[in-house]
Amino acid sequence: MNGVVHKLRSGMAISEGGLLETNNQRLEIRASSGITFRLDKNSEFSIERTIAGVVPVYYGKVYIFGTSNNEFVDGGKYRTSCYNDIKPGINLLIMNVSDDVDAYYGLDEETVIYEYDESGKKFPLFISGELIVTELKKDKNTPMRNRYSVIKQREMTNLEINKIYSYFVNPVNWR
Repeated sequence: MNGVVHKLRSGMAISEGGLLETNNQRLEIRASSGITFRLDKNSEFSIERTIAGVVPVYYGKVYIFGTSNNEFVDGGKYRTSCYNDIKPGINLLIMNVSDDVDAYYGLDEETVIYEYDESGKKFPLFISGELIVTELKKDKNTPMRNRYSVIKQREMTNLEINKIYSYFVNPVNWR
């Protein structure tokens, strides 16, 4: 907010235009819609006006899950790649792997990862499946419909599943 730093307190409302940086802390954000964001250290969160409307935009290691009774809740946008919709039962971990690659870890039900083209038309990129890791590469110098490509999609290892559940899902880490 114009370079002004505010100390974040439990229960504080987050509005459009501010940027939360976790630095060396972890942060859990609960939206009134029933979606929860768990941001690991050195991650970011903001509310921004995008082509999809005013949505959460995040970056770093971000675990998202939905508990809403609504069929779909806007899960927002990962800053360096795409949008996702979260519905009850969806658990998704997104992280940046390199300057041009993001990894999506689908932990439960399938969810569609999508983007908008230059005409504002929504189009799907891939389905994040249950216990599947998808690595998505971007080439920012190409038109939107050709900008992203799935470079790898594979089943998660038991070690990956255990690490994610013990760190991101375990509520003890997010008090």
